[in-house]
Amino acid sequence: MPLGLVVLILAHFLALMFRIQPVVSLWFPPAGVAIVLSLWFGPVGILLTALASCLMAPFWGNDGWTQLLGVTDATEPLVAWLLYRRVWQGSLTLSSLRDAIVFTVSAPVLGCLTSAVVGSLAVTAVGKMSVAELAVSIPHWWLGNALGTMTITPVALVTLTALWQRLGWLSVPVVLPELRVPGAVKAEVIAILALCVGTAAITVAQANWGDFAFQQFSFLGYVPILWAAVRFGVTGGVFTSSFCVLVTLVAYLLAYPNALTLPSFPVQPEVLHVHKLSLLIQCGIGLLLGTAMTDRSATQVALAVERVRTAEYQARAQLTEQLLQLNESLTQTNLQLQASNQEKDDLLRREQVAHQQLSESEDRFRTAMEAMVDSVAILSAIRDGSGEIVDFRFEYVNTAACEGNRMTREAHLGKFLCELFPNHRETNLLAEYRRVVQTGEPLVKEALVYEDVFGQQRLSRAFDIRAAKLGDGFIASWREVTERKRAEAERNQAEAALRLSEARYSKLTENVPAVIYQYRQTLTGADAFTYISPGIRDLYELEPQAVMDNADLMWQTIHPDDRAAFQQSFSATVPTGYQWRWEWRSVTPSGKLKWTQGIAR
Repeated sequence: MPLGLVVLILAHFLALMFRIQPVVSLWFPPAGVAIVLSLWFGPVGILLTALASCLMAPFWGNDGWTQLLGVTDATEPLVAWLLYRRVWQGSLTLSSLRDAIVFTVSAPVLGCLTSAVVGSLAVTAVGKMSVAELAVSIPHWWLGNALGTMTITPVALVTLTALWQRLGWLSVPVVLPELRVPGAVKAEVIAILALCVGTAAITVAQANWGDFAFQQFSFLGYVPILWAAVRFGVTGGVFTSSFCVLVTLVAYLLAYPNALTLPSFPVQPEVLHVHKLSLLIQCGIGLLLGTAMTDRSATQVALAVERVRTAEYQARAQLTEQLLQLNESLTQTNLQLQASNQEKDDLLRREQVAHQQLSESEDRFRTAMEAMVDSVAILSAIRDGSGEIVDFRFEYVNTAACEGNRMTREAHLGKFLCELFPNHRETNLLAEYRRVVQTGEPLVKEALVYEDVFGQQRLSRAFDIRAAKLGDGFIASWREVTERKRAEAERNQAEAALRLSEARYSKLTENVPAVIYQYRQTLTGADAFTYISPGIRDLYELEPQAVMDNADLMWQTIHPDDRAAFQQSFSATVPTGYQWRWEWRSVTPSGKLKWTQGIAR
């Protein structure tokens, strides 16, 4: 808690360094620090935010009892923590695209907007700001806090969460996304950073003019962010976007060294507002694109691993079938040897041949077993005085089994199964192996096995297990599938979230008291609607399916005097990609005259 309070106070002083008006700063880093502390430590971070804001209130012009206005800053981390951690249960490492989207909505959008509204209203209530200034204060307040949040919070979550967990400060398990950094990547990283610095310098140099050139140069900031996000995933995206913000702030101080002593910053407020909004969007794009690329890489790896496993499963099934056939062949040969006393010499020759084949088969078997990725073992049954199977003894294990069990071959051979692995009784695997020997039916299953790791804790591992009878025992093969099961669970969760989102969107469009539609032109140039919401019944007295079958029904509702202007405005705006907005008169089939406003892009 003392460390968090110190960091919050230092963040306030950093905001004061970039103050351009008495209560306005180029950015507000305490917002990012407050949100990340709250996501890590919950209500403790929210209380620290309120305390730090109250202590620093005099530096922002609030003395006496008005220092308590600093408590309103706690609304920002409170909203972000409640939405992201409690409602949507987002991860602390932004490890998926879903987490990135939920974080963006929870923290920089809703959290910062709530703080801006509550804080501005509180300042107005105590008489330090007029009601007329609210329209200007709220956007500036929100934009500064959102920029500070997107600059600090994602980088802190991605880089420091795992450290706090290892130190024992966080009790929740975290998975740090991997940063894909090849060996010869230094030149590429230097190029990205140099492009960030160059773009910031050029853009700030044009800021005093605020013309078209300034807007064009500000777009260049997307280039290094997209580059880093595509190449290095979420870590590269958030690092580069935060670096762009920091070098831009430094560039402003270098370009206007006397700005801190002036009553207002020597750049048009509209230009600064546009530049901050551009930087905020760049941070959002870096976060979302980086997480999307990380998700895509993980999916590709999982699919490749699954294809390899499928091929190995097929090879293992073929080998098991061959082993069963060989066992049946050997059994028939022994029966023929016992029943044919009259053909002793012939049987001896056959026996020699059979032994030779068996020896060669065993050699091939051992060679194949030692080369397999799967763990393989042959075990014989141990029976008590009544003939009941009570345990199994290891007769053979391959190299993969030794490596998977972390034991040498000598430590296996001759030992009892439950002596080395007592958990086989707990998981009922011993009883299933006993049924394989008693009934001859093969065993194919996935099992969850617990084991002691380095004597510290009991961990669960999922295995794909195959077992088939072999004499008075069985041959077993197994492979660990823990990661695949975890990936399947995560994929099922993601698919459920997608279905829920689609259902919400469908329900929203069906209940909005307006007409929502999707429109396109066919290859022949004819108009066609691909979707129309039920609201068309109330507005135009038309059925959605009828309009999708015949688009002219929609255009016939336009008042004859407004059709030419409507068609000219619509045709000139929509194909360009800009937003179209128009008002016109409509005449329903029953003759009602209505004024209608449409918006399209």
